[in-house]
Amino acid sequence: MRHRGDRSTHRPQRANGDHLTLRLSTSEGQPSPLGVTCIGDGANVAVVSRHATRVFICIFDETGKLELGRFALPFRLGDVHYGFVDGIVPGTRYGLR
Repeated sequence: MRHRGDRSTHRPQRANGDHLTLRLSTSEGQPSPLGVTCIGDGANVAVVSRHATRVFICIFDETGKLELGRFALPFRLGDVHYGFVDGIVPGTRYGLR
């Protein structure tokens, strides 16, 4: 069952902000290193959660008040959920859920 805020699909997803265009890449990403690691034009996201069925990364504007996009991490290896988000630069505000 999909929740109202669940924007995950198999297609690339985009969120547009003043300076930010994001696309969740489903063809890239690594289960390590853990955390959010900027690589080139995006970031690898790898999060450990034994009990979660899905993990989302939420991207916010510069104020941290407006959510620009929410993406489900598309891959899982053991307890590590992971994916690659194109367009994230150092200083991007994000949250994990």
